[in-house]
Amino acid sequence: LPRCFCPDPPTVEPGYVKDPVTGAWRCDFDNDWRGDARLICREGPTQCLAGEVSKLVGCKPLVACAAPDLGGGCALDVSTCAAVWPGGGCRMTCRLPFKGPGTIATCPEDNVDVGRPLEWPPSWSPDMCVLDCPDPSEPPTLPDGWKYLMPVGYRKEESTYPGCGDGDDQLDCWDDWACDVGLIGSPDFNCSFDGECALSVDPVGCIELVPCSAPVLEGEDNCTYDVSDCESVDSGGTCQVRCRAPFAGQPTTATCSYDTEPRSVRWSPPACECPQTCQLQEGYEWSNGLHWTQRQIDEPAQGRRGDWTCAEGFTGVAQWRCSLPGGE
Repeated sequence: LPRCFCPDPPTVEPGYVKDPVTGAWRCDFDNDWRGDARLICREGPTQCLAGEVSKLVGCKPLVACAAPDLGGGCALDVSTCAAVWPGGGCRMTCRLPFKGPGTIATCPEDNVDVGRPLEWPPSWSPDMCVLDCPDPSEPPTLPDGWKYLMPVGYRKEESTYPGCGDGDDQLDCWDDWACDVGLIGSPDFNCSFDGECALSVDPVGCIELVPCSAPVLEGEDNCTYDVSDCESVDSGGTCQVRCRAPFAGQPTTATCSYDTEPRSVRWSPPACECPQTCQLQEGYEWSNGLHWTQRQIDEPAQGRRGDWTCAEGFTGVAQWRCSLPGGE
């Protein structure tokens, strides 16, 4: 068999240099090429090179690492990490209003892989940057020279901090957020970011109180009780439930709880009775052993003891009851 060897290629691609002493090919380290240079005359055990020409393989140029892919979040400031060269590093910090420890991200010294991400210590995680939504009415959220207008439904009240007394007008003594009259809840702040990670802060947590409605009466209750005073009662308010004429009795007080959902007032029915003010009818008479005229029955001074009885010529047990027009 003939003694065969692989000759040098007629044209040397960038990134390869030949050692003048040993005659071996190597990567051009001085010009930032890395790898293991090899001279080949075939692609594999049985595959020949196209054109019957040898070639050099195995060397690649150093490339910068890719900026961290954080999924489009705004928690980290990686503005200095856009193109970190192999062996270099950059600082990643929590972007305000996020708080937490930063770290140094590095690019491996021998990186030749396009798109290789930066590396950081395994003890650190981007999740360590925690959102701390600031008060929008105070610096640094509020720029110098600007005045914050409180949104509808929110107000500030005097703080309970030590040193803050009645009437103290220091700014830091009036920084406790509260829900305004007519709302309920616990004020908080909601942070949002636009596509450029510009911060917007809005107060949240205060919900408008809903007034109570009158209870729905059915059957006999609808003819006995008057709930017209309770058609719309503010949260925390009261109304009167009365007896509907001709019933009589002392009204009761219904209450409206503090809530943000539709509901009716809480009430208890008054003790409504049918008063003895009925007109004389044929077959009945009012008597305590004596006969009374209609005028005497209707007079306010009805402290007289007596009762309804069946008149002469009639039999039965006399009773009285109240009914609406058209009823029995």
